[in-house]
Amino acid sequence: MKTMKHLLCALLLGWSALGVISCRHKDLCYEHPHTGKLNVVFDWSNAPEGDSEVSGMYLYMYPASGGAQQLFYLGKEGGVVDIAPGTYHVIAINSDTEATRVRGETAWETFELYTREASVLEGMTFMSVTGDNVPKAEGTEGQRNVLCPDCMFCVRERDITVVEVTEGQTVVLYPEMATCMYTYEIRNVENLEHLSDVSGTLSGMSPSYYVGIDQVHSELSTLPFSTQSDNVSTLSGMFMTFGCPVNASKAEEEHQMVIYAIMSDGSQHYFTYDVTDQVHNAPDPSRVHIVLDGLSLPKPADPGDGMQPDVEDWGNEEEVEIPM
Repeated sequence: MKTMKHLLCALLLGWSALGVISCRHKDLCYEHPHTGKLNVVFDWSNAPEGDSEVSGMYLYMYPASGGAQQLFYLGKEGGVVDIAPGTYHVIAINSDTEATRVRGETAWETFELYTREASVLEGMTFMSVTGDNVPKAEGTEGQRNVLCPDCMFCVRERDITVVEVTEGQTVVLYPEMATCMYTYEIRNVENLEHLSDVSGTLSGMSPSYYVGIDQVHSELSTLPFSTQSDNVSTLSGMFMTFGCPVNASKAEEEHQMVIYAIMSDGSQHYFTYDVTDQVHNAPDPSRVHIVLDGLSLPKPADPGDGMQPDVEDWGNEEEVEIPM
């Protein structure tokens, strides 16, 4: 009889233990974070050029209630993300970049696109001159030199709600071009056949862009850019910018374009144009076209010399008047 009682007690204890384990297992299951599947679609109707230029997009999702952001890589058409239910602020940028970098990405409001510091002559084809003593336009000496950004396409959207479902949940995002395209041409250039290397800079530009709050940085910077020659009479080129700084004073709003030329005899020359009016009065601030007429490059005394120039050998600044 005692043996039977002991056996019954053992069975009861075993069943109780199984019940406790079972309850604990269910509690852990309920505590497991559930997710919702969100179908993200990128509609390029606001930036049709991006449909052919962009290969993929980075999508940053920030919980509106706080917490760490989540990063997803999607194709240019979009894709499905698996994320916890909730409300999110989102930022998306194109992934195919070389010069443009990201910082401040831990928060939606501080998400910033920027580029590294650069040499004044970064746009030179062969970088035949190096050093930190390359002259700049008068009044711009204190501006940092930074690379031109890539062509950037961005999305910013607030309060996107994700619910716990496995399908049928879609959000459409509309990327827009976030950088400005600057093109220029200098016509009637003399002695272009004796040109060995050439590049340019544009001063008074913003060095970065805050995507979440849609605002460029207020700092003034100088952008080096490359220049192409037709070997006859025209210099031209294209480069991207973040645009003009906001809240700049009238005295700071000037934009000086400097052309640096190295001739076949190794002599170095630079020419300054005040292009402020053309930048500020452009019909479309995101598509600025600068036209300059007249540049007299010096004819080398000995075109075949080809001596290596030194950074201290730059001549005096030559300001070129722009006909009104």
